[in-house]
Amino acid sequence: MAEDFQEKIDPNSDHSEYYAILNVRRDASPEELRTAYRRMCVVYHPDKHADPTKKQIAEELFAKLHNAYRVLSDPNKRQIYDIYGEAGLEAGWEVVSRKRTPAEIYADFERLKETRDKQKLEERTNPKGTFSIGIDATDLFNRYDDGYDGIEREMPNIEVREMEISQAIDFPVTVNNTVTLSGALASRNGIGGGNALLTFRNRIATGWHEVEVGAGNGILFNVGGCRYIGKHSHSVVKLNSQITNGYLRPGLTAMFVQQLDSHTIGYLTWRAGIQSSINTTVVHDDGTNQVVVGLQVGFADTFLMARYVRRFQSESRLFAEARYGLLSMALIYGAETKVTKHSLLSAAVSVSVPRGITLKLKVTRGTQTYKLPIYLSEEVDRTIVFYATVVPLLTYWTVQSLIIKPFIARMKREEDKYNAETRAETRRKAKREAESAIKLMEESYNRSVDSERSKGGLIIVRAWFGKLLSSSREDINKIIDVTIPLQCQVKDSRLIIPEGEKNEILGFYDPCPGEEKMLRIEYEFRLISHEVTINEKEALRVPKQCKYSLLSVR
Repeated sequence: MAEDFQEKIDPNSDHSEYYAILNVRRDASPEELRTAYRRMCVVYHPDKHADPTKKQIAEELFAKLHNAYRVLSDPNKRQIYDIYGEAGLEAGWEVVSRKRTPAEIYADFERLKETRDKQKLEERTNPKGTFSIGIDATDLFNRYDDGYDGIEREMPNIEVREMEISQAIDFPVTVNNTVTLSGALASRNGIGGGNALLTFRNRIATGWHEVEVGAGNGILFNVGGCRYIGKHSHSVVKLNSQITNGYLRPGLTAMFVQQLDSHTIGYLTWRAGIQSSINTTVVHDDGTNQVVVGLQVGFADTFLMARYVRRFQSESRLFAEARYGLLSMALIYGAETKVTKHSLLSAAVSVSVPRGITLKLKVTRGTQTYKLPIYLSEEVDRTIVFYATVVPLLTYWTVQSLIIKPFIARMKREEDKYNAETRAETRRKAKREAESAIKLMEESYNRSVDSERSKGGLIIVRAWFGKLLSSSREDINKIIDVTIPLQCQVKDSRLIIPEGEKNEILGFYDPCPGEEKMLRIEYEFRLISHEVTINEKEALRVPKQCKYSLLSVR
């Protein structure tokens, strides 16, 4: 719903349509709005017309006029309209439209309410999930069965080595208290396991503290907390305990975080227990480049690592990581790109000793992550590294070039065609509405001309609106005659049109959407001819002294 709301808002629009309908300034007072509304009711109120055809036209135009007045006369609705336009009124539960049936109104209300309820539920529960399937494809590069005298098998043996799924969901109890339920299931080489955790977290002014209880490979009980030490630093301490087969396995994790400058953060982590270690990491991130350097010393493993990430304006990034330790070495490199508004696609190659070569594919959709690690070899081989790097790139390029881009281009063409047809229909509808409005103005126009002529006042001789600067014959259809609508706006021998778009004035329409338009008026005042030309959004006030001229457009 939020996406639809943003799409409806035109950032280049000044949302002046309702003001143009009433022909008032954007800062018009309630009294000015009321006066303009009453003056137009004389022309457009259905009760003023006895002819059935004109009465029907008046009903449609009066509904448009009344809707504009209803919004602008309400301070709250007027403020929303000034900022967001009609889309803001709809998003603000203003779903009633003059042309909608009660069933349509009810359906729109229910759909809007349901969408908002879903958004609130998702924001409160914050669901997160991960699904991973590990594929053993080492047989692709090692297709000899030692048990059958070196006879090569016809088909490689590709199988699922591991599978893992995890899910977490929040249950807000109060503003500061949240209960999180999480769980995970995993199966590796035919051996399965899993755990379930219930976490209670309480937020306080100086940080937070939490308690975890769970079951998996034994009973789990953890307590921890975070405290903000200053404006740029905080510490986290967590005490872990696991009871397995009657034995208690305690553990302690303590971390100190310090912001070193506006783009750099340092982490110092100490873990005590079976896998005791101390780790220090420095992260520098300026928005385009990220550099991570870390050192860990411990009983389980001691290593030095470095990671570099380069982001691009196309919302893609390249990354590389190197790790050197006493027990292992690894090089990881890959790329990530945004494929849709809420989806990311990532591919990485991991070359490790002693784990071998792995191709890691990952798709992230919102808060859900799908992983597909493919194990290619248990040993490091340059040929396999080449294939692991080149094949995903070629596959992505082929799919992107032959399937995705043509599909997107076709959808874009269909969308452009639909938009063009919609704009054409909107223009035809606006033209019909303007012509209908002019029919209702004829009597008012004749009275205004007679009244102004009798006192030597303001008479609009001819007026044109549209693409006036063009000399092409084809553009003659982009100019419309607005003599009658402007004469009907004359009051006390004056014509005042506030700044803003003119195509929403009753009797006007946009003859050339997206192109520059002008308004040219030839008028008489005190039996002297004048001419004035203004840009579409420029304010107009006549009479004013202009040099005498005759228009070439007739």
